[in-house]
Amino acid sequence: SAETCKHCRGQGQVISSQGFFSVATTCPVCHGQGRIVKSPCEKCKGSGRSKIKRKIRVNIPAGVDNGTQLRVSSEGEGGYKGGPSGDLYVEIRIKDDERFERHGLDLLSFTKISYLQAVLGAELSVETFEGKENLIVPPGSGHGDRIKIERRGVPSLRGGGRGHLYFEIEVEIPQKLKKEEEKLLRELAKLKGEKVLEPKKGFF
Repeated sequence: SAETCKHCRGQGQVISSQGFFSVATTCPVCHGQGRIVKSPCEKCKGSGRSKIKRKIRVNIPAGVDNGTQLRVSSEGEGGYKGGPSGDLYVEIRIKDDERFERHGLDLLSFTKISYLQAVLGAELSVETFEGKENLIVPPGSGHGDRIKIERRGVPSLRGGGRGHLYFEIEVEIPQKLKKEEEKLLRELAKLKGEKVLEPKKGFF
């Protein structure tokens, strides 16, 4: 237990006279505390605080972003002389995800389709945070077009809303066609009156 410092009588200061002046200085015994521990604890040296390591559980709300700070009450530095503990602030760092890019509350993903699916349209199974969902690709979709699935993005941290999930179309153009595929495409080009390169001929 701490006792009143006898040197300064609990004032934390001592007064000394220098000629006509009186000067107050910090007590050299209690260092301004006004109280002193005669038999201090070996672990904390009388400060009433010691360092320990422990794990605590922190609840992360949906919708947090990089730089969001979460306050955990009374989990900061311990108070001096039995005083209350401070708070712990946890700053969030979000890992990148291979499937989705975050833009505010909206999410962006990419999906590859064939040139036939781009022309004729398709129904694809895509991944969202709620599991698999069907994505309708309209006929005539082009490379870079985006299709929206509403309310499948990031929830608002303040509540009352949620972003959207966008899928950007990547149209895959085959580098080499089968003979039957090339034949059908040339017939289609002829039907539409479009000029295309003639088939390559052998060297001999």
